Amino acid sequence: MEKIILFYFLFYSWSLFAQTNRNNFQNTPSKKLFLIYDTKTLKIQGNSLPIGLMTINSDGDTIKTKGFLKGKQNWNKYNIQISNGKFFLGKIKIGGDFSYKKLDSIEVNIYSRKWFLGKKCQLVLTKKIPYNYEKEIQLKVRKEIVKAPGKYIQFGIRTIYNNDMFIDSWGGFYSNDLLSFNFNEEGCKA
Repeated sequence: MEKIILFYFLFYSWSLFAQTNRNNFQNTPSKKLFLIYDTKTLKIQGNSLPIGLMTINSDGDTIKTKGFLKGKQNWNKYNIQISNGKFFLGKIKIGGDFSYKKLDSIEVNIYSRKWFLGKKCQLVLTKKIPYNYEKEIQLKVRKEIVKAPGKYIQFGIRTIYNNDMFIDSWGGFYSNDLLSFNFNEEGCKA
């Protein structure tokens, strides 16, 4: 009989511990969770975006995740789901296509976990990270232009985004870097 009472007591205390541990991840007035991402990274298809989670307790202590925020907390306490990409150890690999994304964003859903590699438990935080979009396109020339028969002009395209970052794509004589652009040649042979 004593063994049954002891077993019941242990089981009951373990279930109470599990309940308080599961509710420990909720955003409450005593504990706030924030998603922080690198604003200096270009958020377009194919790039990686570093992110981090920071928890601020009521007493002012901050707990940061490993990686971008250089904290001590592991990512295994959370299940991260990305609307248009993949997540791995503090980085979002942005998927999708190169279409115009002015009003579109990446939706990040963060769930708590009960145990390591367990199922998602409870939605803790949802955040939308806006894509960067093309603001302007410029045609660039690498060297001084010499207008002589047989001379080759090396040119490229500079794509400027809404956060004033840019990407240069240079076309070489045998290069395929500019295949995604359509050119209209007026008065010259391609």
